[in-house]
Amino acid sequence: MKITATVLLLLSLSSASHAQVFRCDEPKGVSMRSSEGHKPGADGYKGVKPVVIIGEKEMTMVWGDSQSAGGEEKAWKALIINRNPRAVSAVTLDAGETGSAVMLYTMDLKRSFLYMSAHKEGGILNDSNASSFVSKCGK
Repeated sequence: MKITATVLLLLSLSSASHAQVFRCDEPKGVSMRSSEGHKPGADGYKGVKPVVIIGEKEMTMVWGDSQSAGGEEKAWKALIINRNPRAVSAVTLDAGETGSAVMLYTMDLKRSFLYMSAHKEGGILNDSNASSFVSKCGK
C-alpha cells in the first residue's frame, strides 16, 4: 500500500489531538445516475482504501486514488453533526462551477463500518446522481 505525504501528515496531526483513526477496506455500493435512468450501477471506488480520522468537531476522510475522484488523492473535512457512543456522523459540501456534491459519512463505532452517501449534480456528464457505500474498517 502506498502511503502519501498527505496521509502521513493527517495521521501525525490526528495522534497529537487524540483523534480516532480507522483504516478501511474498499467501499462497496451503488451509484444511480439520472443520465442512465437511475439504474443501479458500478460504484467506481475500485482499489480505494479510505482512512477516517475522527476529531472533536470534524471528521477527515482520505479516499485515495479513484477514477470518480479525478484520479488523484482526495481529503474531505466533514462537520460532525451527530456523535454518540455507537456512531459519529458528519456532512460536507464540494461545490464549484461545474457542479456540487453533498456527502454524509457515518462511522459505526460498534461494528467498525463506514457508510457514505452522496448526492451530486452537474459534473462532466451534466447529470445528477445518488450513491451509497459501505466499508469495513479497523483501527
